[in-house]
Amino acid sequence: MKTILRNYYFLILVVLVIGLFGKLAVAADGTPELSGIDPLLKRRVTFVGLPAETKLDFRWKKLVGPSENTKKLWEEISPNQDAMSLVTEVNKWVNSQVFDEDDPFTIKGNKFIQTDQWSSVEDTLVRKIGDCEDIAIAKYQILKSLGFPEYNLYMLVGHDVVGTSRDHAVLLVRIDGKSYILDNDSDEVFNDDKFIYVVFYPIFAYSRDKSWVFGLRLQ
Repeated sequence: MKTILRNYYFLILVVLVIGLFGKLAVAADGTPELSGIDPLLKRRVTFVGLPAETKLDFRWKKLVGPSENTKKLWEEISPNQDAMSLVTEVNKWVNSQVFDEDDPFTIKGNKFIQTDQWSSVEDTLVRKIGDCEDIAIAKYQILKSLGFPEYNLYMLVGHDVVGTSRDHAVLLVRIDGKSYILDNDSDEVFNDDKFIYVVFYPIFAYSRDKSWVFGLRLQ
């Protein structure tokens, strides 16, 4: 995770500069809307469409949803419950099934390079090992398979600013117009106003076939 985000920190500078001159709200494909993005986030940040797809966009779009056989792995989770109960159960279940471990390092020349890979829920549950992106993706794909509206699911990639001060990924879900955070570090589902721009600064967001980059407003 850390290696990948370092390669894109220059985008943050671009977004901050844009933030000085106005508010732009478009997705990476140029769509001039913020459909589904939480209003709290919309007030606090500027969303800017990327001029071209990054490696992260390609990784997101290459992800394959679960097969029917894989869905049997979480058949104990009933979709017939209220949205908050479903989200809470999926968060706890995935956290209990997957051991959080960073992607391995490989030797390239005389350097150690961290090979960052985004895995599907199927691959992650088979290995029972994954990093924060893999765990967030697993929760996204499981909730989608259980009938949770995909337009209310967003994987956020960003930076923790408390404690270890690390690059991190979480899942944001929207329920009845409010946003909540599913984090592999906790079985608790957080209200986003206690998380976003408090302990976690988002840089990218991914949902369906769209992606966003975040920048702080400087006016």
